Amino acid sequence: MKMLLKKSTERSGIRNYMNRIHLIIFLSLASFLFACKKEALIFENFEYAPKKMDFEYLKIKSKMEYSDERQNNKATLHIRVQKDSVIWISVQHTIEAFRILILQDSVHMIDRLKKSYSGMSYEDLKKKMGFELNYKFFESLITANVPDVILEEGKKLEKDNMTYLIRKEGFYQFEYFVSSSMRHIEMIRVTEIPSNNALEIDYKNYIKDGDNIYPNEIIAKMTYLSNQKRSKSDISIDHNSFEILSGEEDLSFPFSIPDRYVRN
Repeated sequence: MKMLLKKSTERSGIRNYMNRIHLIIFLSLASFLFACKKEALIFENFEYAPKKMDFEYLKIKSKMEYSDERQNNKATLHIRVQKDSVIWISVQHTIEAFRILILQDSVHMIDRLKKSYSGMSYEDLKKKMGFELNYKFFESLITANVPDVILEEGKKLEKDNMTYLIRKEGFYQFEYFVSSSMRHIEMIRVTEIPSNNALEIDYKNYIKDGDNIYPNEIIAKMTYLSNQKRSKSDISIDHNSFEILSGEEDLSFPFSIPDRYVRN
C-alpha cells in the first residue's frame, strides 16, 4: 500500500510538473506573436533581417529540468521537425509521459499517465489562449527564427546593440529582443495584465552549424499567482544533440492512439 501511494504521489507530481511546462510552452509561443511598448522608447521603421535557420528536417534531443518551491523534476525531450509540415515531440520521465503532434491545422497530444488523448484546431487554441497561434509559430519557437508577421507588422527600435520588435494584443504585454550584431533572439519577456503573471525566456550559448545558428540552452523563469500566493518556477532546456538533416534522411513521426485511451 505504501509503495502504491508513493507511485501515485510521484505520478501526481509529474502531472503538475508537465501541466506547468505546457503553460510555459504556450506562453513562450505567444511571445513570438507580440511584444510590449515602453513609454520611454521612440519607435522607428527600418530594414532589419535577422538570421533564419535553413533546414529540411531537424532531430533534437534535450534535457529539461523544472523546479519550483516544492519540487525539482527532470525529463528528456525528443523533437523531430519536417519544415512547414509536422513537429513531433516525445516527453520522457523514466517512461514516455506525453507525445505531441503539431500539424498545419491542429495540435494533438497523447497523455500516457492519464491514458487519454486530446486534439485541438488552432481556432480552439485561440479560444483557450486568447490569441491566435499557428504552425509557423510553433516551428519558430524550436528554431529561434523570427516569424515573418513580426518583421512585416511590428514596430522596430534599435538601441544598445539590441533590436526591439514590437507588437501588442489584448491583455498581454511583450518585450522581444534580438541582437543587432549577431541577428539572433536574445530574450523574450511576457507580462499578463492585470494578474501580473510574467515569463522571461533567455536564449543562450548559440552554436554555429555551417551557415546556421541555434541556441544550445533555453532558460525560462515564470512568476504567477497560485492559491492567492505569488509563486515562481524555472525551466531549463539543454540540447544534447541538434541535427540539421537533409531530405535523404529517414525520419518518422509515429503517433498512434491506443483503443482504450479516453478523449479529453
